[in-house]
Amino acid sequence: MWADTTLDAERDCSLSNLLGTAADSFEGLGSTGNALQKALRGLNERLTEGRFHLAVLGQVKRGKSTFINAMLGAPLLPTAVVPLTALPTFIRWGSQAEAKVSFLDGRLAETGPCLPGETLQAFLERFVTEAGNPRNRKGVRQVDVRFPSPLLEAGLVIIDTPGIGSTLTHNTEATLQFLPQCDAALFMVSPDPPMTEVEVLFLRKVQAKMTRILFILNKVDYLDLAERKVLLAFIQDLLAEHLGFPAGTAIHEVSARRGLQAILQGDPAGWQASGLGQVMERLQAFMRREKTPVLEASVAGKAAGILDEALLFIQLTVQSLKMPIQDLEARLAQFEEALEAIRHERVLAADLLAGDRRRAHALLEEMAEALRQKAHAILMKRVRTELDQQARPTEEAIQVMLATMVPGFFEQELEVISARFTTRTEQMLTAHQARADQLLDQLRKTAADLFEVRYRAPQGTGAFKLNRDPYWVSRQWTDSLSPINPAWVDRLLPAAARKRRLLARVGAQVDLLVIRNVENLRWSLYQSLDETLRRFSANLDERLAATLQVTREGMVLALEKRKDQASSIQEDVIRLGGMATQLGQLQSTLRVHGSHRIMEALFPVT
Repeated sequence: MWADTTLDAERDCSLSNLLGTAADSFEGLGSTGNALQKALRGLNERLTEGRFHLAVLGQVKRGKSTFINAMLGAPLLPTAVVPLTALPTFIRWGSQAEAKVSFLDGRLAETGPCLPGETLQAFLERFVTEAGNPRNRKGVRQVDVRFPSPLLEAGLVIIDTPGIGSTLTHNTEATLQFLPQCDAALFMVSPDPPMTEVEVLFLRKVQAKMTRILFILNKVDYLDLAERKVLLAFIQDLLAEHLGFPAGTAIHEVSARRGLQAILQGDPAGWQASGLGQVMERLQAFMRREKTPVLEASVAGKAAGILDEALLFIQLTVQSLKMPIQDLEARLAQFEEALEAIRHERVLAADLLAGDRRRAHALLEEMAEALRQKAHAILMKRVRTELDQQARPTEEAIQVMLATMVPGFFEQELEVISARFTTRTEQMLTAHQARADQLLDQLRKTAADLFEVRYRAPQGTGAFKLNRDPYWVSRQWTDSLSPINPAWVDRLLPAAARKRRLLARVGAQVDLLVIRNVENLRWSLYQSLDETLRRFSANLDERLAATLQVTREGMVLALEKRKDQASSIQEDVIRLGGMATQLGQLQSTLRVHGSHRIMEALFPVT
């Protein structure tokens, strides 16, 4: 039933060989074994090929894509104002520039550029930008870019990620879910503004998943020397006080825009002045001298986590094989009863979440109504001030004033409301996340207690990230139904009557502006909340299903084995028991390799 494959650490103790042998040992262990095997082989393949995954992270509009283009020496990635969709883009070395787009439904991958006169950048825009592929309606699974850059020749794979804190919540979530596949991170900040709360929260999650982090301060060409010093000190203090990074953490100052211009114009002096020359040298030196141990540490840590699942599965299987059939059937029955209780708890958790969703919606409506009143009062006060200050006020002048004022006002209000709504929502989801972890904990612990095996608590689920919508209606004027221009009639009236009529017309337009813009904000937060809760529930159900598979499949396979091939049970017990022992030893070795999570800059400034 199970392959006779054991781990032979003495034969070759290299990490690659150990991973390969461990993966081979899962042959014949059902769907759980296949999943574990696939995960380990994927890590081993990356280790063997020396592919080092460097994720470029940061908030929207920090200049990540421009930075990557400058480092590659060509305008490769889209850099439009529209955000990327939730699709990290892998960029690795290739003899010619091309991209391959893989799809979720398994249809034939599309390779580009493929249209007459189309550039690689234009081809990518059709798939990885929100404008070309809104909310990934084209069903893209992954985008792989090949490019003949010297920076990539040594195995560096640069991963351009969606901007965190962007218009689209799913972009931030996609980046967070993708981080476990990365070996190091380049985190980009800029002066406009420096280090937001969203970035601090995101960095806390990056710390738990990354072995090395390199900090880049982009757009320094907008600052003078004194401003740069102040900003660097501010960011370093924030990293130390709020995130535990060493004091004076290295932050590389660059201008990606100027660096790209310099390299396209063949200007070596401009390239060095942009600060990118130093970063390039550090990256190349790292790939020559440090890549291998850092990659091995990263892969080892990821593999150790996979072996947690493997050991639980094998130990449950061994214990099940040792039991008399009647005892095993009885414990399986007890486990199924416990599952019913867990499923009932899942239903209750869903009901509680739905109740909190309704309360969050109610809070959002209260906040929107308060903003409507505030916005109307402030805008009308400004209109009256304009009317009082101008000798002969015109409707057109007031419209221009409002069009200038509206975006800034609502952007500022979005910050205030977002902070309040985010805090309340995160408090709500913290309780639900704890309840979700308890369900997963209960499932594993039930199996462990019934079959007397080692128990390890699961990790927590994801957290809430806010949707931001920067689009505001600045002009939405009502049309008069009268064939006579109101301004013509106004000229015939006394000043007081003329002002009253003008105030009434502008007041109606202000009402419409407030309604449209508050609805923009309300709907943005409404969608963000619902999408986050949907993903939260879906993620929990997926994790429950995966944990159930690991805990239940070994017992079921063992029962089938007991009924069909009783004569070889002892051999299987010995074989699997030996595998568990050796996997445990391997896991200890892997944890030592993967435990060096150095929370400092990837390359110190010298």
